[in-house]
Amino acid sequence: MKHVLAKREHISCSQDQIDKGGMTVHAMRARFRLGAIVVAALVGLGAGARAGEPVVGAPDPDALFHSADPRLEANKSVVYHLLKDVVQSGRPDLAPRYLSDRFIEHDPAAAPLRRAKARHGPVARRLQAPVVAVLAEGDYVVVARPRTVGGGSGGPSYTTTWFDMWRVLGGKVVEHWSVATLADAPSVRSIAEPVVGAPDADALFHIADPRLDANKQLAYHFIKDIVEAGHWADLTPVYATERYIQHNPNVPTGRDAAIKLFAEQLKMPVTPIADRLKMKITAVVAEGDYVAVILPRPVADPMNPARKFTTAWIDMWKVRDGKADEHWDPSLRDEHF
Repeated sequence: MKHVLAKREHISCSQDQIDKGGMTVHAMRARFRLGAIVVAALVGLGAGARAGEPVVGAPDPDALFHSADPRLEANKSVVYHLLKDVVQSGRPDLAPRYLSDRFIEHDPAAAPLRRAKARHGPVARRLQAPVVAVLAEGDYVVVARPRTVGGGSGGPSYTTTWFDMWRVLGGKVVEHWSVATLADAPSVRSIAEPVVGAPDADALFHIADPRLDANKQLAYHFIKDIVEAGHWADLTPVYATERYIQHNPNVPTGRDAAIKLFAEQLKMPVTPIADRLKMKITAVVAEGDYVAVILPRPVADPMNPARKFTTAWIDMWKVRDGKADEHWDPSLRDEHF
């Protein structure tokens, strides 16, 4: 279920392609420098500092693929059946029902599902894979699910979050992004289109629905005022609940713990808050209490570090009483960006 379809053979994405697409390595360093600093600090502090809460699935995954909005319900249904009928049931012969002929793949490690060997067994009645949340807005559907890493001879296992995002038009999936890197499938290479930012990132954080607009604006200011400008000490209490539940395996849970880590221990630089967001953003999807922010992430081919690809990075927040109450992202333990 991790990788959806790529219809062509391998080609690398050049640095020039990444730059022309609106995302340079220089622009991404601001976002991922924070991750590198956190990892380095927590390694020094020891494993006891890692207190991210486990990522767990909802009791009924099927129920997450429903929406009161008929359009969103239909889009979620397409993604649900793609996952259940094609991926889970091993029926690539059914892929044309759900995938457009114009399908665009942004996952650099996507498996060639159309050419996979079909089992020709019965289609499963229900989705079996655990799912944390499903968000839909406009043409987009984001699926978050638990990912277990490690265990066995590799040491104790832990959980993080895997994300996929689909764009649905005319009842079929036309585009797919995921947080995969080439390290997730070293033997798989696909022609993945670069993940790029939208021309106006700030505009993505608005929507006509007042409640969803407020949730998007919360995510916007959390990123711009806290992550980019470093105002952890003074603004984290404004934007996050006291219990702020953290599912990043490198970051302690709790608002006070976040302030202590970033403001006191790491002493993140505090700069004037900019008028506009500096990061490139691909999409922002909000539904119910959830907001997912999708942005480009440059990655190196582990087989050839000189070759650069892009994938997606996704942060997801759950909002409670106007504040960020819970956070998920795809971070791996001790991952260096």
